[in-house]
Amino acid sequence: MKKKNNIYRLIFIFVAIIVFFTVLYFSLNKNVSISFGGIRDLLYKPFLSIKNNQSDIVGKNINNELKIENEELKKLMGVGNSLSEFKKINATIIERNEAFWLDKLVLNKGKKDGVDIGDAVVVGEGLIGRITNITNNTSTLKLITSSDNTNKISVKIRYKETYIYKILQVEGSNLVIVGIDNEIDLNNDSDKIVLTSGLSDVYPSGITIGVINNIVSDKYGVSKKAYVSTSVDFDSLRFVSILSRG
Repeated sequence: MKKKNNIYRLIFIFVAIIVFFTVLYFSLNKNVSISFGGIRDLLYKPFLSIKNNQSDIVGKNINNELKIENEELKKLMGVGNSLSEFKKINATIIERNEAFWLDKLVLNKGKKDGVDIGDAVVVGEGLIGRITNITNNTSTLKLITSSDNTNKISVKIRYKETYIYKILQVEGSNLVIVGIDNEIDLNNDSDKIVLTSGLSDVYPSGITIGVINNIVSDKYGVSKKAYVSTSVDFDSLRFVSILSRG
C-alpha cells in the first residue's frame, strides 16, 4: 500500500511541475491569455513535433525502399532481351538461412509456375545460380558462390577476337578460373568478361558472370589462376528471374 501511495505522490508532483511552468509561461507572456486550449497546445505541441518528425523519417525510408525495388525490377525486365529462347519467370526470395547465406535460398515459384530442376537463375547484373530442388509452390536456388565442391561452371573468357574455355569454381570466398595457359596474356586485355560457355547441360551460353580482376601463377608455376569479380550483390538479393526451358 505504501508503494502505491509513493507512485501517486510522484504522479502528483510531476503534474504540479507541469502546471507550475505552464502558469509561469502565461504570466510572463501577457499577450497570451490563459485558457484550456492554450495550456493544451503548450503541452501537446512538443510531442506533435516529435510525431511529425518520425512520420517524415518513415515516409522517406518507404520511398527509398520503393525506389530500390523499382530499379531491381527494371533490371529484371531487361534480362529476357538477350535470352529470348527461355521463358522468364520472375520470383521473390522468401527464405534464406544465415548458416548457408552464400550457398542456397528459397524462391516463391515452383512446379505449378513452370519451374524445373536445373533452370538457370539470373538478376540484372548476371548469373546467380540454378534450381536444385522444387515443390509445387517453391524452389531451392543453389548460388554460384556455394562452397559445394561440385559447384563448377563451364565458362568462356573473351580474349582478343575469340574465346578461352575453362572451368570456374569457388575457392574460399572467391570465384576463380584455374588452368589458364601461361602463354595467354590476359593482363593486357581490357575486355576480360567471363560468360557461361553453354558446353554443359547446366547453364545456357552467354550469361554474364563477371570480369577477371586479378591473375596469378599457380603454386607450381605451370599455369595461371584468374580471380573473377561479379557485379551482383549476393548479400542483398530479393528479386530474381528463373530461365525456364519451357
